[in-house]
Amino acid sequence: LGLNERQRKAVEHLRIKPRLTNADYQKIAQVTRKTAARDLDALVEAGLIVRRGEKRGTHYVLATALSASS
Repeated sequence: LGLNERQRKAVEHLRIKPRLTNADYQKIAQVTRKTAARDLDALVEAGLIVRRGEKRGTHYVLATALSASS
């Protein structure tokens, strides 16, 4: 799927825990807020994760098809 190592970590995290925030991703991947946002946006565009909420309440969950296949 062309994911980088950081993005693979995000998907693996979401297979274990039901949600991921930008701040969580920053800690997992050891990146800045902007890099985290770019990586997460790419995962949303690829259809692997879904963005829920707005602004400070934004979090990410696995897309239904992917979570159903695990």
